[in-house]
Amino acid sequence: IDVEANQWYVEPIQYAYDEGLMVGIGNSMFGTANNLTREQFVQILYSNAGKPEVEKETTFPDVKDDWYTNAVIWAKDNNITSGKGDGNFGVGQNISR
Repeated sequence: IDVEANQWYVEPIQYAYDEGLMVGIGNSMFGTANNLTREQFVQILYSNAGKPEVEKETTFPDVKDDWYTNAVIWAKDNNITSGKGDGNFGVGQNISR
């Protein structure tokens, strides 16, 4: 309901949804005005990679068994992230450029 038909981002959002890269944030919303968290970002990359199986457990103490856990493990195993300097992944923190 937050994707307005006349906005520049309609086609990219539809593509991301159709390809299974992103599903929105619930309540029929995409979150067009929201920031992107670190776990959301690695989930998008993981989905784009086809959600391959992961075998290891997470080494980040702030990553619990949740919707993004496999994505975080996959991202670490593939050297996409090494987490934050304090040993955590940074769950709930926004990505930065």
